[in-house]
Amino acid sequence: MRVQRAALTGVAITSILMTVVAAQDAPPRIWSGVYTTAQADRGRAVVEAHCGECHQDDLAGGEGPALVGSTFMLKWEMNSVERLFHKIRDTMPEAGATDVSDAEKLDTVAYILQQNGFPAGSTELTESASGLADLRIMPRGGPSPPRSGALVQAVGCLREVKPNAFALTGATDPKVTTREPLTAADKEELSKAMPGSQTIELLSVYPRPEALMNNTVLAKGLFIKTASAIRINVTSLELMHLQCGQ
Repeated sequence: MRVQRAALTGVAITSILMTVVAAQDAPPRIWSGVYTTAQADRGRAVVEAHCGECHQDDLAGGEGPALVGSTFMLKWEMNSVERLFHKIRDTMPEAGATDVSDAEKLDTVAYILQQNGFPAGSTELTESASGLADLRIMPRGGPSPPRSGALVQAVGCLREVKPNAFALTGATDPKVTTREPLTAADKEELSKAMPGSQTIELLSVYPRPEALMNNTVLAKGLFIKTASAIRINVTSLELMHLQCGQ
């Protein structure tokens, strides 16, 4: 009986481990089909009627920015679908934003997702859809390594390496992020991050961050990588821990 119970326990543990691994390997939710083909077709009609003059009917861009491909992903990766919808809802088209209904603008979001390779599903994307704010635009394999010009964040010790020149030392690898404020859960997770091995040069640090010097901070900004250095053109600095290493 004891041997049988041990065997059953081993089977249960194996099952749990397989479930955990499967969950870790699962693609981001946006790849599960969050709009329908019919909805994307309606969105294409909206684009052709109201958006093509600036963005082209295939969203390749013209007077307005491209809404497809690497240009789109550089700007929108890791942002929520809700944020994209709100951007379109509140500001597009530039002339006559109220001429297009919110429902039509959500159909446009579905078309944008389709054109960027995200698969269709059986349920339409709706403004009241559960977790719309948590639905992140990202590659199937998860967040991609940052490219020059991407908005990134990194945590490290803020040092003045020479007069009026600042860097993060012992920093984590820069990761693609968004302009959205950090939640309490985000801050707690980042505060637990192990020190990294990167030294990241910080550009455009203004005003002088006297109160943050020699403390662990979160730096956000545009990613710049050269053959000899990693740099962040800073948009914000935020205190994570008093005194580096504490």
